[in-house]
Amino acid sequence: MGNFFTSTQIYNEGMVKSKKFIDMFCKAMKKEGYVTCEGDESEKSYILRFADNCKWVTITSEDYEQGNQTAHSDTGRIAQMLGTTCVNTTVIDSDCAVMEMYNEKGVKADTLIMGRADDYFGENIPLPAENAWKPFLADNSSWKKLCDIVKESENYTFVEEGLSELAALIGMDENNISFSAEEDEQTVFLKFKKVAAKKEKKLTLKAAFKQVYGEALEPLGFIYAKTKKPCFLRLVNDDIVHVVYLSDNSETLSIKSGIFTLYRLKINLNDHEMDNWWLHNTNKFFCVAHPNNIEIEYPNYNFYPYTKNNSLSIYYALKESLKEIKNWVIPVMDKVDNLNSFVNYQIIIHNQMHYHSACDKKTYERLLECDEGAMVFALDDPLSAPEFEKKYNLECIEYSHEHKPSGYVDDRYEEYVTGANERYNQNVEIISNVMNNPDFYKQTKQELARRKAENLKTLKTYGVNI
Repeated sequence: MGNFFTSTQIYNEGMVKSKKFIDMFCKAMKKEGYVTCEGDESEKSYILRFADNCKWVTITSEDYEQGNQTAHSDTGRIAQMLGTTCVNTTVIDSDCAVMEMYNEKGVKADTLIMGRADDYFGENIPLPAENAWKPFLADNSSWKKLCDIVKESENYTFVEEGLSELAALIGMDENNISFSAEEDEQTVFLKFKKVAAKKEKKLTLKAAFKQVYGEALEPLGFIYAKTKKPCFLRLVNDDIVHVVYLSDNSETLSIKSGIFTLYRLKINLNDHEMDNWWLHNTNKFFCVAHPNNIEIEYPNYNFYPYTKNNSLSIYYALKESLKEIKNWVIPVMDKVDNLNSFVNYQIIIHNQMHYHSACDKKTYERLLECDEGAMVFALDDPLSAPEFEKKYNLECIEYSHEHKPSGYVDDRYEEYVTGANERYNQNVEIISNVMNNPDFYKQTKQELARRKAENLKTLKTYGVNI
């Protein structure tokens, strides 16, 4: 019978000496409510093992023997707690090993499986993700060599042999990866107990969002809205509103952002179903900043895990999300400062607009209240909207035709071009039918003015100064 064990490697990029590293670890644990103690009092215990000239510190615990799920959750927590990468390694009967990488946010980044794993995980086991592991390769290593070891590991009698080889490639100590708690100068035993909780005001996610985001957004002209859903609003040129809004499910939070005009049928930011198609995660704004780039690797800016009722965890998640909002969302919003740039934004971010008159009740009764199509009649030149849409769509088609991204069907090029031109002609016809009917066009303008007046009243109730 082979070995069963699990341990975690903590990335120590600066190769901080053991004494300082232990001090950092204990301070981080204290922020989570734990202090060091004697053995009889302990609620958590860890064994840390160091190695000379090594960027990884090994950590394990007696608690991990009770089930590997404990080690998994602890690995993500320690990664987030220390703001670094952690890799949990589990060996199953010396047949196979599973290495799960968690990033500095405590989110699983990738899983590497090696050895005779078919009986446990099936035949179609994917190779590890290059973008996750390659940054940790040692100077004399290569991605190909790592992949070769993973592929050939099924031939080892004991998977620990392959683990030792792989460890050397990513800078881990080849002995520590198959950790054994020998009592020597490189091994440290730590025990912690829970600190008696201080009586303090409970920090809510909503209050933290208001504080963290308020410090960054209020100098930019945003106000914290008096809405049921926590959000910040910014009115631009009495026509356009920028929204940054908090969504959470008690385990992860996400920040959704969007832009709307005062010409939509109705504004209702108190709706509990506020997360609809015109609001987007930060990933979508990242895509707007990199249109048509098929080589770029899109990051995950959608969800940020946090621990409920943990002030440090809440602040960390909000700070991380705010960093990406400032990088990708605000620059896009700053450029959408008039109705023409709003139309361009809608088309590039793929918010569909139905170009019908606001007075076309037959059509509009089938559309959502937040459809923005009628706002084109508030433009100096309503036909500029379909013209930009056609230009943008043809540019996308030409780019795809030249670069052949995954899923692109080359022999449908002419069909794509024809479709873009047909859509343009249809939209021009819809808009022209309204513009060429003076009475209907006048009614449309009057309806848009009515909507704007009503929506401005609504914004006042949200605390926006008009």
